[in-house]
Amino acid sequence: MLDMVMLREFFGDDNDIRDILVQFIQTTDHDIQQLGQAISERDVDQVAELTHRIKGSSLVVGADEMVRIVGEMEADARIQNDYYFDELYAALTDTYRYVSEEIRAI
Repeated sequence: MLDMVMLREFFGDDNDIRDILVQFIQTTDHDIQQLGQAISERDVDQVAELTHRIKGSSLVVGADEMVRIVGEMEADARIQNDYYFDELYAALTDTYRYVSEEIRAI
């Protein structure tokens, strides 16, 4: 799920990579919880903001599937389309669970 080759090329040192991944977990845990709340409230502006933030941090760590999911959700939010939010959120939380387990195993 993570692109470790890209992380090593970009950050080099395994300690730096670990620090980045720990920070990713801390911020993404919080952002995903907030995203769930925004979705339940159908706050498309907040969904757009949070998915954009999650997409950026997911790009940094090479979590490509998360980038794809939140990118789709962000695009929908920007056009005020909340039809697939619940489905995409479920896919995001499943994918994030796998990514976070992979990070914790490093």
